[in-house]
Amino acid sequence: MKSFSIGILLFLTFRVGLAAGPDLPSITFTGYKWDAYGNYLPYFKVSNKTSEVFAFWGYSKSSPVYSIEVLINDRWQENPLGWCGNGMQLQTMAPEDSFVFFVPPRSGDASWRVRIDLEPRSKTRIYYKPNIHSSPLPTSDTLARMPPAGSSPQQVMLEAEYHDELQFPCRFRLTNISDSPVYYGGFDEKSVPPIYLGQKSQGNAWVNTGSANWRGTGFGFKMLSPGSSLSFDIPAQNLDTFWRIGIRLYRNNAPERLIEAYDPIWWPKLPRRGTAPEHKPEAVKVTLIPSLRPPPDDE
Repeated sequence: MKSFSIGILLFLTFRVGLAAGPDLPSITFTGYKWDAYGNYLPYFKVSNKTSEVFAFWGYSKSSPVYSIEVLINDRWQENPLGWCGNGMQLQTMAPEDSFVFFVPPRSGDASWRVRIDLEPRSKTRIYYKPNIHSSPLPTSDTLARMPPAGSSPQQVMLEAEYHDELQFPCRFRLTNISDSPVYYGGFDEKSVPPIYLGQKSQGNAWVNTGSANWRGTGFGFKMLSPGSSLSFDIPAQNLDTFWRIGIRLYRNNAPERLIEAYDPIWWPKLPRRGTAPEHKPEAVKVTLIPSLRPPPDDE
């Protein structure tokens, strides 16, 4: 994931000599939301307050084709995205219509803006341009929304096992040992693993290897109620060295604020592929810590 600032300076700009006004749709920033893959994304709303019907290219009304432009040496330069033509159609936007879409945020300090090209005015483009900074810091508002002091911390138990007889010999179990539910990104099928993170041992440090996304149906935020467990089997994830997996949990099934997600938690390490652990890994009790920063680029 890319890093970006919680504090944002917002303003609208228009091209080809058109002033911002009621004759064009507008793009406004609506806030951030977590998705079930563990991404923390900025969302934007396009509203048509005019009496004219506009159109734009996209895959659905909530999935427009957009462009990203970056301010470099006082000039706006387009950053090519490479859209796929399969499923792309001309979408219409009637008077009073609106839709919401998200944009993966950019890293770095350069200002950037999102562009949507509208029809029938082929040269008319609407922009939303925030000022973007690198990693955000906790704000007074964020800290004020932290769980109150003295409240019961949320805890889970993590267990890892190795079974030679299984097709996927590495078994992981997550148990909610608190008195309130937690949520994770996953699927309806119990046999399909949740969205999990990977790390490998490199020297004295753990290095991120990305996240795993298995195939299933009904993807979204899934509840793990108090006292219940989530168990799944996977193959060993590394050929050369020790490795481990982790998971990001959430406080509810529609998390928006940073602190409505928890920092990733990690199961005990396992040896490289084809090697059984010398001893059974010990179960680990973990206290969940609310997130104060978005995910790093390599998560």
